[in-house]
Amino acid sequence: MLPHVPLTEKPLAPPTCAEAVAIALGSVRAEGLEPSEFGHTVLSAMAEGEIDADEACARLRAHYRR
Repeated sequence: MLPHVPLTEKPLAPPTCAEAVAIALGSVRAEGLEPSEFGHTVLSAMAEGEIDADEACARLRAHYRR
């Protein structure tokens, strides 16, 4: 039986857009991959709060459907 681990009283705040992008890049790089130049452009726009995830996906789909 696993020991009881009490929950914290206050949940952790979700990461900011910039933190989420950094986490995603770290995950991709841990797999030995690197986003394209266009991918970096989209990720930078997300990190700066210029676009949201839906817009990022739309841009990526449009770019790679060409």
